[in-house]
Amino acid sequence: MAILQEARDSVTGGCLCGAVRYTVDFPKGSNWPPQSGALISHFMSLGSSQLRWANPSDGPAAAEPYKEFSSSKGVYRGFCSACGTAILWRSEENAEEIDLFIGSIDEKWLIGDRTEKVSSESLTEPGVFEKVLSADEGALGRAICTTQTGQMFVRNAIKGATDARMVGKSESEEWADVVPIPQNEGGSNPLAAIAYSEEYREAMEYLRAVMASDEKSERVLELTEHIISMNPAHYTVWLYRANTLFELQKKTQSDLKEDILEELRWLDGVSLRHLKNYQIWHHRQTLMSHLSSLPSTELSFLARMFAKDAKNYHVWSYRQWLVRHFSLWDTELPYIGTLLTADVRNNSAWNHRWFVLFGQHVDPSSGKGMDEVGNIVDEDLIDKEVEYTQAKIRLAPQNQSPWNYLRGLLRKRGSLLECKGFAEEFVGDVDRDGKGCRSSHALDFLADCWAEEKEAAKAGKVLELLAKRFDPIRKNYWNYRRGLLGLGAVEA
Repeated sequence: MAILQEARDSVTGGCLCGAVRYTVDFPKGSNWPPQSGALISHFMSLGSSQLRWANPSDGPAAAEPYKEFSSSKGVYRGFCSACGTAILWRSEENAEEIDLFIGSIDEKWLIGDRTEKVSSESLTEPGVFEKVLSADEGALGRAICTTQTGQMFVRNAIKGATDARMVGKSESEEWADVVPIPQNEGGSNPLAAIAYSEEYREAMEYLRAVMASDEKSERVLELTEHIISMNPAHYTVWLYRANTLFELQKKTQSDLKEDILEELRWLDGVSLRHLKNYQIWHHRQTLMSHLSSLPSTELSFLARMFAKDAKNYHVWSYRQWLVRHFSLWDTELPYIGTLLTADVRNNSAWNHRWFVLFGQHVDPSSGKGMDEVGNIVDEDLIDKEVEYTQAKIRLAPQNQSPWNYLRGLLRKRGSLLECKGFAEEFVGDVDRDGKGCRSSHALDFLADCWAEEKEAAKAGKVLELLAKRFDPIRKNYWNYRRGLLGLGAVEA
């Protein structure tokens, strides 16, 4: 049976009584067919921006007739309050996506206009349903339910209608010329065979075959997209996908920038679903390295990523590369200030602030760090940053990151002593076992100040307080520091 693979610009749908109506848009670059599955009812996953309500008053904030039921905390099920038709499922945790119940899509998109093609009674006759689905409009229903980007709850799919694999490679004329290459796991009785799903095993067999023949084609892009939907951490697949993308561009002489932007639009959705996947960010960096200017949507997308996880190491590493590659040094600082205003304990933002202010003179290829390229000191900048950092420390004295940042600033001048009085504001009464101390990091800072002044006894006293009272879990470290001053160890 033929499967319609060309995406439609949009499809329409609504509830049984017609009171709630919507349009689903499929802009260029969006997943087609969309990810789908069947746990109890069959649904497809979409970006929330793809759904447009016919009545502007409909949607999550709507009055009658569209309503939502909060089935659990942060989870909502949308339905028509007039007839009860289930429309969608959404969650606050993943606000960028919705699951739309496929049964609410207009019948003409799912099985065609059956009033002209076939009666409802004859739909149960052998072969009639397949004939309907082979029609242009009806085939769209088959395409929607035969996803190329991964199926969920496949065991509950409808046999013969929603249970087809991505391309049906072993049975498809499109792949008839390819001889799949099975994975060699050590013979017929491997010691520890990996329990791949049948769908993943088949897809990888075909990928090995096209890689062996060095094929770079549109069907290879579709194949890698499908494998990534099942295993987004497969570095080899990402690498081959990037090579295929650039080879195809050379062959077709298409617009490289537009090809990359289209790939990025697809990659946005993958990134939002797999926040901690570093292969995604390596692929994004590879794409960006072929552009001469930063796409206008890139920084806003990174803001969405940080809204989900403000301390995502992979995103921060990518952003550092982006700043250096596109020379964003002069515009980056205000954004970091916004993040630190929102969360002064954002350690990643403090690290990025240091990189932006002091990293632009470092050549990454030299193998040298920011402290090895010469002591470039802008006194006005240091003054402003010291003042800024002190203000942030006062908001959260027990936050270690700004204390470390302050040390770095002062050591560019060669001494910590100018902020000795500032640290003393937070240590309380050292002679009374640190009564009133608000920051162990201030004690640590003060110990270094007194060591710099050759006041070993005073430095040893605050290190003793740290070992015994304020940070006993690191007793050995504080005793090591006392040893550097020629003082003996203390017991916690």
